Amino acid sequence: MAIRSEPVEFIDDDDFDSLKIVRRVVFSISRKFQSSSMVAVFGSRGSGKTSLINMCKNFTEHNPLSVEHKITTWFKPFESWRLAGMGNLTQALLWHIHKNLPEIAANDEKVLYKMGRISVALSMLTGNNKPVSFTQVSNSGSIHQLDLISKSISPERKSAVSSQFSACEQIDELSELFSSLGAHLCSLCGCNGFVVPIDDLDKCKPVEAMQLLFALRLMITSESFSFVVAADKLMLSRFCNYAYGSVFSERQAQDSLLSFFNDWVYLPSPPLIAILKKIDFPLSMREAFCHELERTGLLNIFPITSPVVQGCKRFELYMYNEGSRSDCSIRDCCVWLGWFLISEIQPEIVQEIIRSDRPEMFFGQRTEIDLEEKNGAVQEEKVCYPERITIGQRKSRKNKADSSMANDLLIRFKNCMSAMIPVDSLVRALKEIYPFL
Repeated sequence: MAIRSEPVEFIDDDDFDSLKIVRRVVFSISRKFQSSSMVAVFGSRGSGKTSLINMCKNFTEHNPLSVEHKITTWFKPFESWRLAGMGNLTQALLWHIHKNLPEIAANDEKVLYKMGRISVALSMLTGNNKPVSFTQVSNSGSIHQLDLISKSISPERKSAVSSQFSACEQIDELSELFSSLGAHLCSLCGCNGFVVPIDDLDKCKPVEAMQLLFALRLMITSESFSFVVAADKLMLSRFCNYAYGSVFSERQAQDSLLSFFNDWVYLPSPPLIAILKKIDFPLSMREAFCHELERTGLLNIFPITSPVVQGCKRFELYMYNEGSRSDCSIRDCCVWLGWFLISEIQPEIVQEIIRSDRPEMFFGQRTEIDLEEKNGAVQEEKVCYPERITIGQRKSRKNKADSSMANDLLIRFKNCMSAMIPVDSLVRALKEIYPFL
């Protein structure tokens, strides 16, 4: 047993009771909206967004009656971050859809024709004059299919991409084309709809990510298609604010982002103790280790964020790769874990402790000498030189405030470990594992 680094495929392998959220996502997908349904799965890094998509896919395949007696075909997740290099995420999404169609649909003449027209229309609307050639991913390379594509992109042909039409007419015609494509695909594949998961959208460039969301909301719309977007809400809201010229507040940016979706769910970060129970320890040692963490209250001083999860994984690797750690004590494991988590949250304070000649000073309140120096500086500045407050001084004051916040975390860490280990031993443990941080 170990902390998972790969996504979960089935609900039976999930350890954090995600069945309720899976049912909620499946229910949202099965609902009928005026156009294609877009459901967002929001969560921080490591919260299990990709795992939830996989579980939803397998749940609908093995429980078709739970989707209101509808037969839904799920595509493989669209890895937007990996395919962002194609230059146009919307075109890449069309390529992904065509690639994952059954062979009977991928080689159909009407499908190729409609996909070609949609590709050209998107190229005209987005300013990209290099439409995707869907014959590159087709299993059949007949000349007839090439002729269909060449006719669809011919400038003499009166179609939705004709220069005589306005952009608004092109958008409306593009939506109708995609709706017609969806209905035709459903009849060929014998299903009632398609679900396209979109993963890692928050790792793309802001402009490309927002262009894809706009296309899904305005142009690539069809009742036969549903899209599940898995991303970090905070990052996407920043992308949205960037797209609108950074005129929104954080709250306004999040509200604007939610307007793109018909429904959304939030994935809570898993409990830290539940993550640590997956560490590759002997069973007896793992139980004693988790019991000691709960007794000391060490985990209560760390917020449940993605850096903390990464710190747990790095701690596990350290314990697994070091053969000499097999005979270590529970006390040592608790101290090492604390340092791994602190190094992920505030790596700069760890660097300062290592470089300092008096590392123990970081584990206590500021000394009286420091307070006297501060009071003296303020008095001198107030009485003699009230106007001489430089930017450098302000920056120095800010750094002192940040250092004070960092000291608070170290003080709480010391208080949790005080019954087990003194301060000098804490510093020695840090220096021991410092190359692995």
